[in-house]
Amino acid sequence: MNYIPIVIIILLIITLFVMFYLYCGFYFKDICNNLEYFYYGESTPTNKTILILGGIHGNEPAGSKAILQLMNDININKVKINNNRIIFVPYVNYCALRLNKRQVPFIGDLNRKFPITENYNEDDLNPIVKKIIIMMKQSDFIIDFHEGWGFYKEKTGSIGSTITPTNTDISNQLADLVYDNLNKSITEDYKKFTILVDETYNDKIKNNPDKYAKNEDIKYTLRYYANLTKENYILIETSGQNDIQDLDVRTSQARTIIDTVLNFYNTY
Repeated sequence: MNYIPIVIIILLIITLFVMFYLYCGFYFKDICNNLEYFYYGESTPTNKTILILGGIHGNEPAGSKAILQLMNDININKVKINNNRIIFVPYVNYCALRLNKRQVPFIGDLNRKFPITENYNEDDLNPIVKKIIIMMKQSDFIIDFHEGWGFYKEKTGSIGSTITPTNTDISNQLADLVYDNLNKSITEDYKKFTILVDETYNDKIKNNPDKYAKNEDIKYTLRYYANLTKENYILIETSGQNDIQDLDVRTSQARTIIDTVLNFYNTY
């Protein structure tokens, strides 16, 4: 039996598969590493800049939806920006959001790609991460939206329904304000938000364990880098993966958070 035609066919199939794989890689890297961002308001010596990030993970859409909702309200003059400047990034991980996946091939988990030291080589950074870091340096406060798969107070291991500030006075002050504004409209105790703090704030945990709990920091995340560089920042984890809460509920919570921060800075 002549095996040569069979071998040739197998080699052709392997070649086509490799070509297709490489093409997909170039396509994902080219398309999915683009980052759309929108500036509202003016940059002046007295104005503050607030950076609002949504959708760094594609299966966590509530922050993105709240950002788009506010952008639309501004565009139709339902909301007016009187002071400050806002940088909206509704789709940090656009391709993953379109696919409703945490991450996509060839890009990976964007929230595990941030530096863990202030001395890093920019050429080693993912293009999206590099752009976010540039915007962070322009900003006075940062909101970073995520969604957990459960409720923190149920003690299942999920950090859904938590607020995690960096170790700055403003971050902690705003975390308290956000906590109050969110929880006053939540009637079920297990769904209420908790503030996660580092060991620096152990006294808060000791004095008010219902409100505060210990944060378990994760290297290479945006929160880790923001804390390292002493940015004013809060990480928000609504409870929403797998639609354990209605998207409208989570979007409303995200909008409450945005409004709390913008009102704190007298933006409206």
